[in-house]
Amino acid sequence: MNEEVNVVLSVKEATQSRDVLINDRKVLTRELNALKEGMRGTMSGAEMEEHQDKMKKLKEDLQVRTEQISQLQKQIANLEEDNSKKSSRFDGFKTLTEAKIALEHLFDKQVCTQPPT
Repeated sequence: MNEEVNVVLSVKEATQSRDVLINDRKVLTRELNALKEGMRGTMSGAEMEEHQDKMKKLKEDLQVRTEQISQLQKQIANLEEDNSKKSSRFDGFKTLTEAKIALEHLFDKQVCTQPPT
């Protein structure tokens, strides 16, 4: 039961991390597009170089985010595939007593992980 809970939690955490990275990538893309639009032919050499350096840094950050997203998507797919190969997480319960024990265990685990309010 602990292993199944940990797999579900891992998928959820990886999905949340992926979503944060996707949002970061959107922001970086907007910044890069704004820089591209802001380039003018009347810029001095120093301004142009500074602008290009910022664009290069943003492109590198975008590439890193894209790689991280790709890795997380692979991890999520692997975890979900492993989880789906196993029989239903409730098929192992043969009696109502086993189901009650599992619910008590999950309840205790949840109570222990909740921060005090």
